[in-house]
Amino acid sequence: YTTLFRSISFSNGAGGKLIIGVNDNGEVTGVSDDEVMEIPDKVSNIIYDSCYPAIIPEIYVENINGKNVIIVEIYPGNLRPYYL
Repeated sequence: YTTLFRSISFSNGAGGKLIIGVNDNGEVTGVSDDEVMEIPDKVSNIIYDSCYPAIIPEIYVENINGKNVIIVEIYPGNLRPYYL
């Protein structure tokens, strides 16, 4: 649910990024190769199917210190307010 709430907050506000593969201490833990293939589709579907009006995130993979992280970028929305 955290992804949904932050997506809605970002769309209602100034936008933002969710980074998957970094722990709470800021340490890059990375995601496995299998997760790099699965997570973007799952996150995109959850956000698109649960948020109204629809939010379409930009999702991409970056390599940081030899580890893959998934970036979910949410832009400020034009159809505010966004909600579950």
